Amino acid sequence: MQENAYDQTRIFKFNLVPPKTKEEIVVLEERDNSILYSFLLVFFSMFIFFILNLLQTFVLEQRIAETTAKIAEQESSFSAYDEIKRIKGELITKGELLEPVLKKDIKLTELLDLGKQVTQDNPNVVITTYSRETSGDFVLTFSMSDIPSAAKLTSYLNKSGKLANVLARTILISDNNAVRATISFSLLNI
Repeated sequence: MQENAYDQTRIFKFNLVPPKTKEEIVVLEERDNSILYSFLLVFFSMFIFFILNLLQTFVLEQRIAETTAKIAEQESSFSAYDEIKRIKGELITKGELLEPVLKKDIKLTELLDLGKQVTQDNPNVVITTYSRETSGDFVLTFSMSDIPSAAKLTSYLNKSGKLANVLARTILISDNNAVRATISFSLLNI
């Protein structure tokens, strides 16, 4: 009886799907492989994207910040250079404007030597002021004891080979009989 019970409990199975052919199995395997490859492709592309984002975050942004700081530093140095260039340009322009004046040999030491020579050759004459006019003529004011000394001084300066256009502009006599003479002249080597 037991055998009958076993036989009765047997399950009846049947397959409604027909068996697959070898070509269908190959197509299914290729489909599964293409799905796997596409998944791996998406995974690796996301992995590479993640690595590139990390690289950008930790390396590139720091380099960009450093480069921006360097650019700002160089721009500030350029603006400082522009200021120096402006100042130097002004100095060059002013120097070029002064060049004709500076090319003229003023010979201040020669004028002082001339004054020293005049006071040595004319012991009663003292030079009180030195000046120069815009025309280039030198004007000296002399102090002396009498009027003939002024005439003698004027003729002495006229005879000097270093001077031209000697002119006694004023001769003043003060209350204490002191004479002041203002004489203008130009030096020949200027």
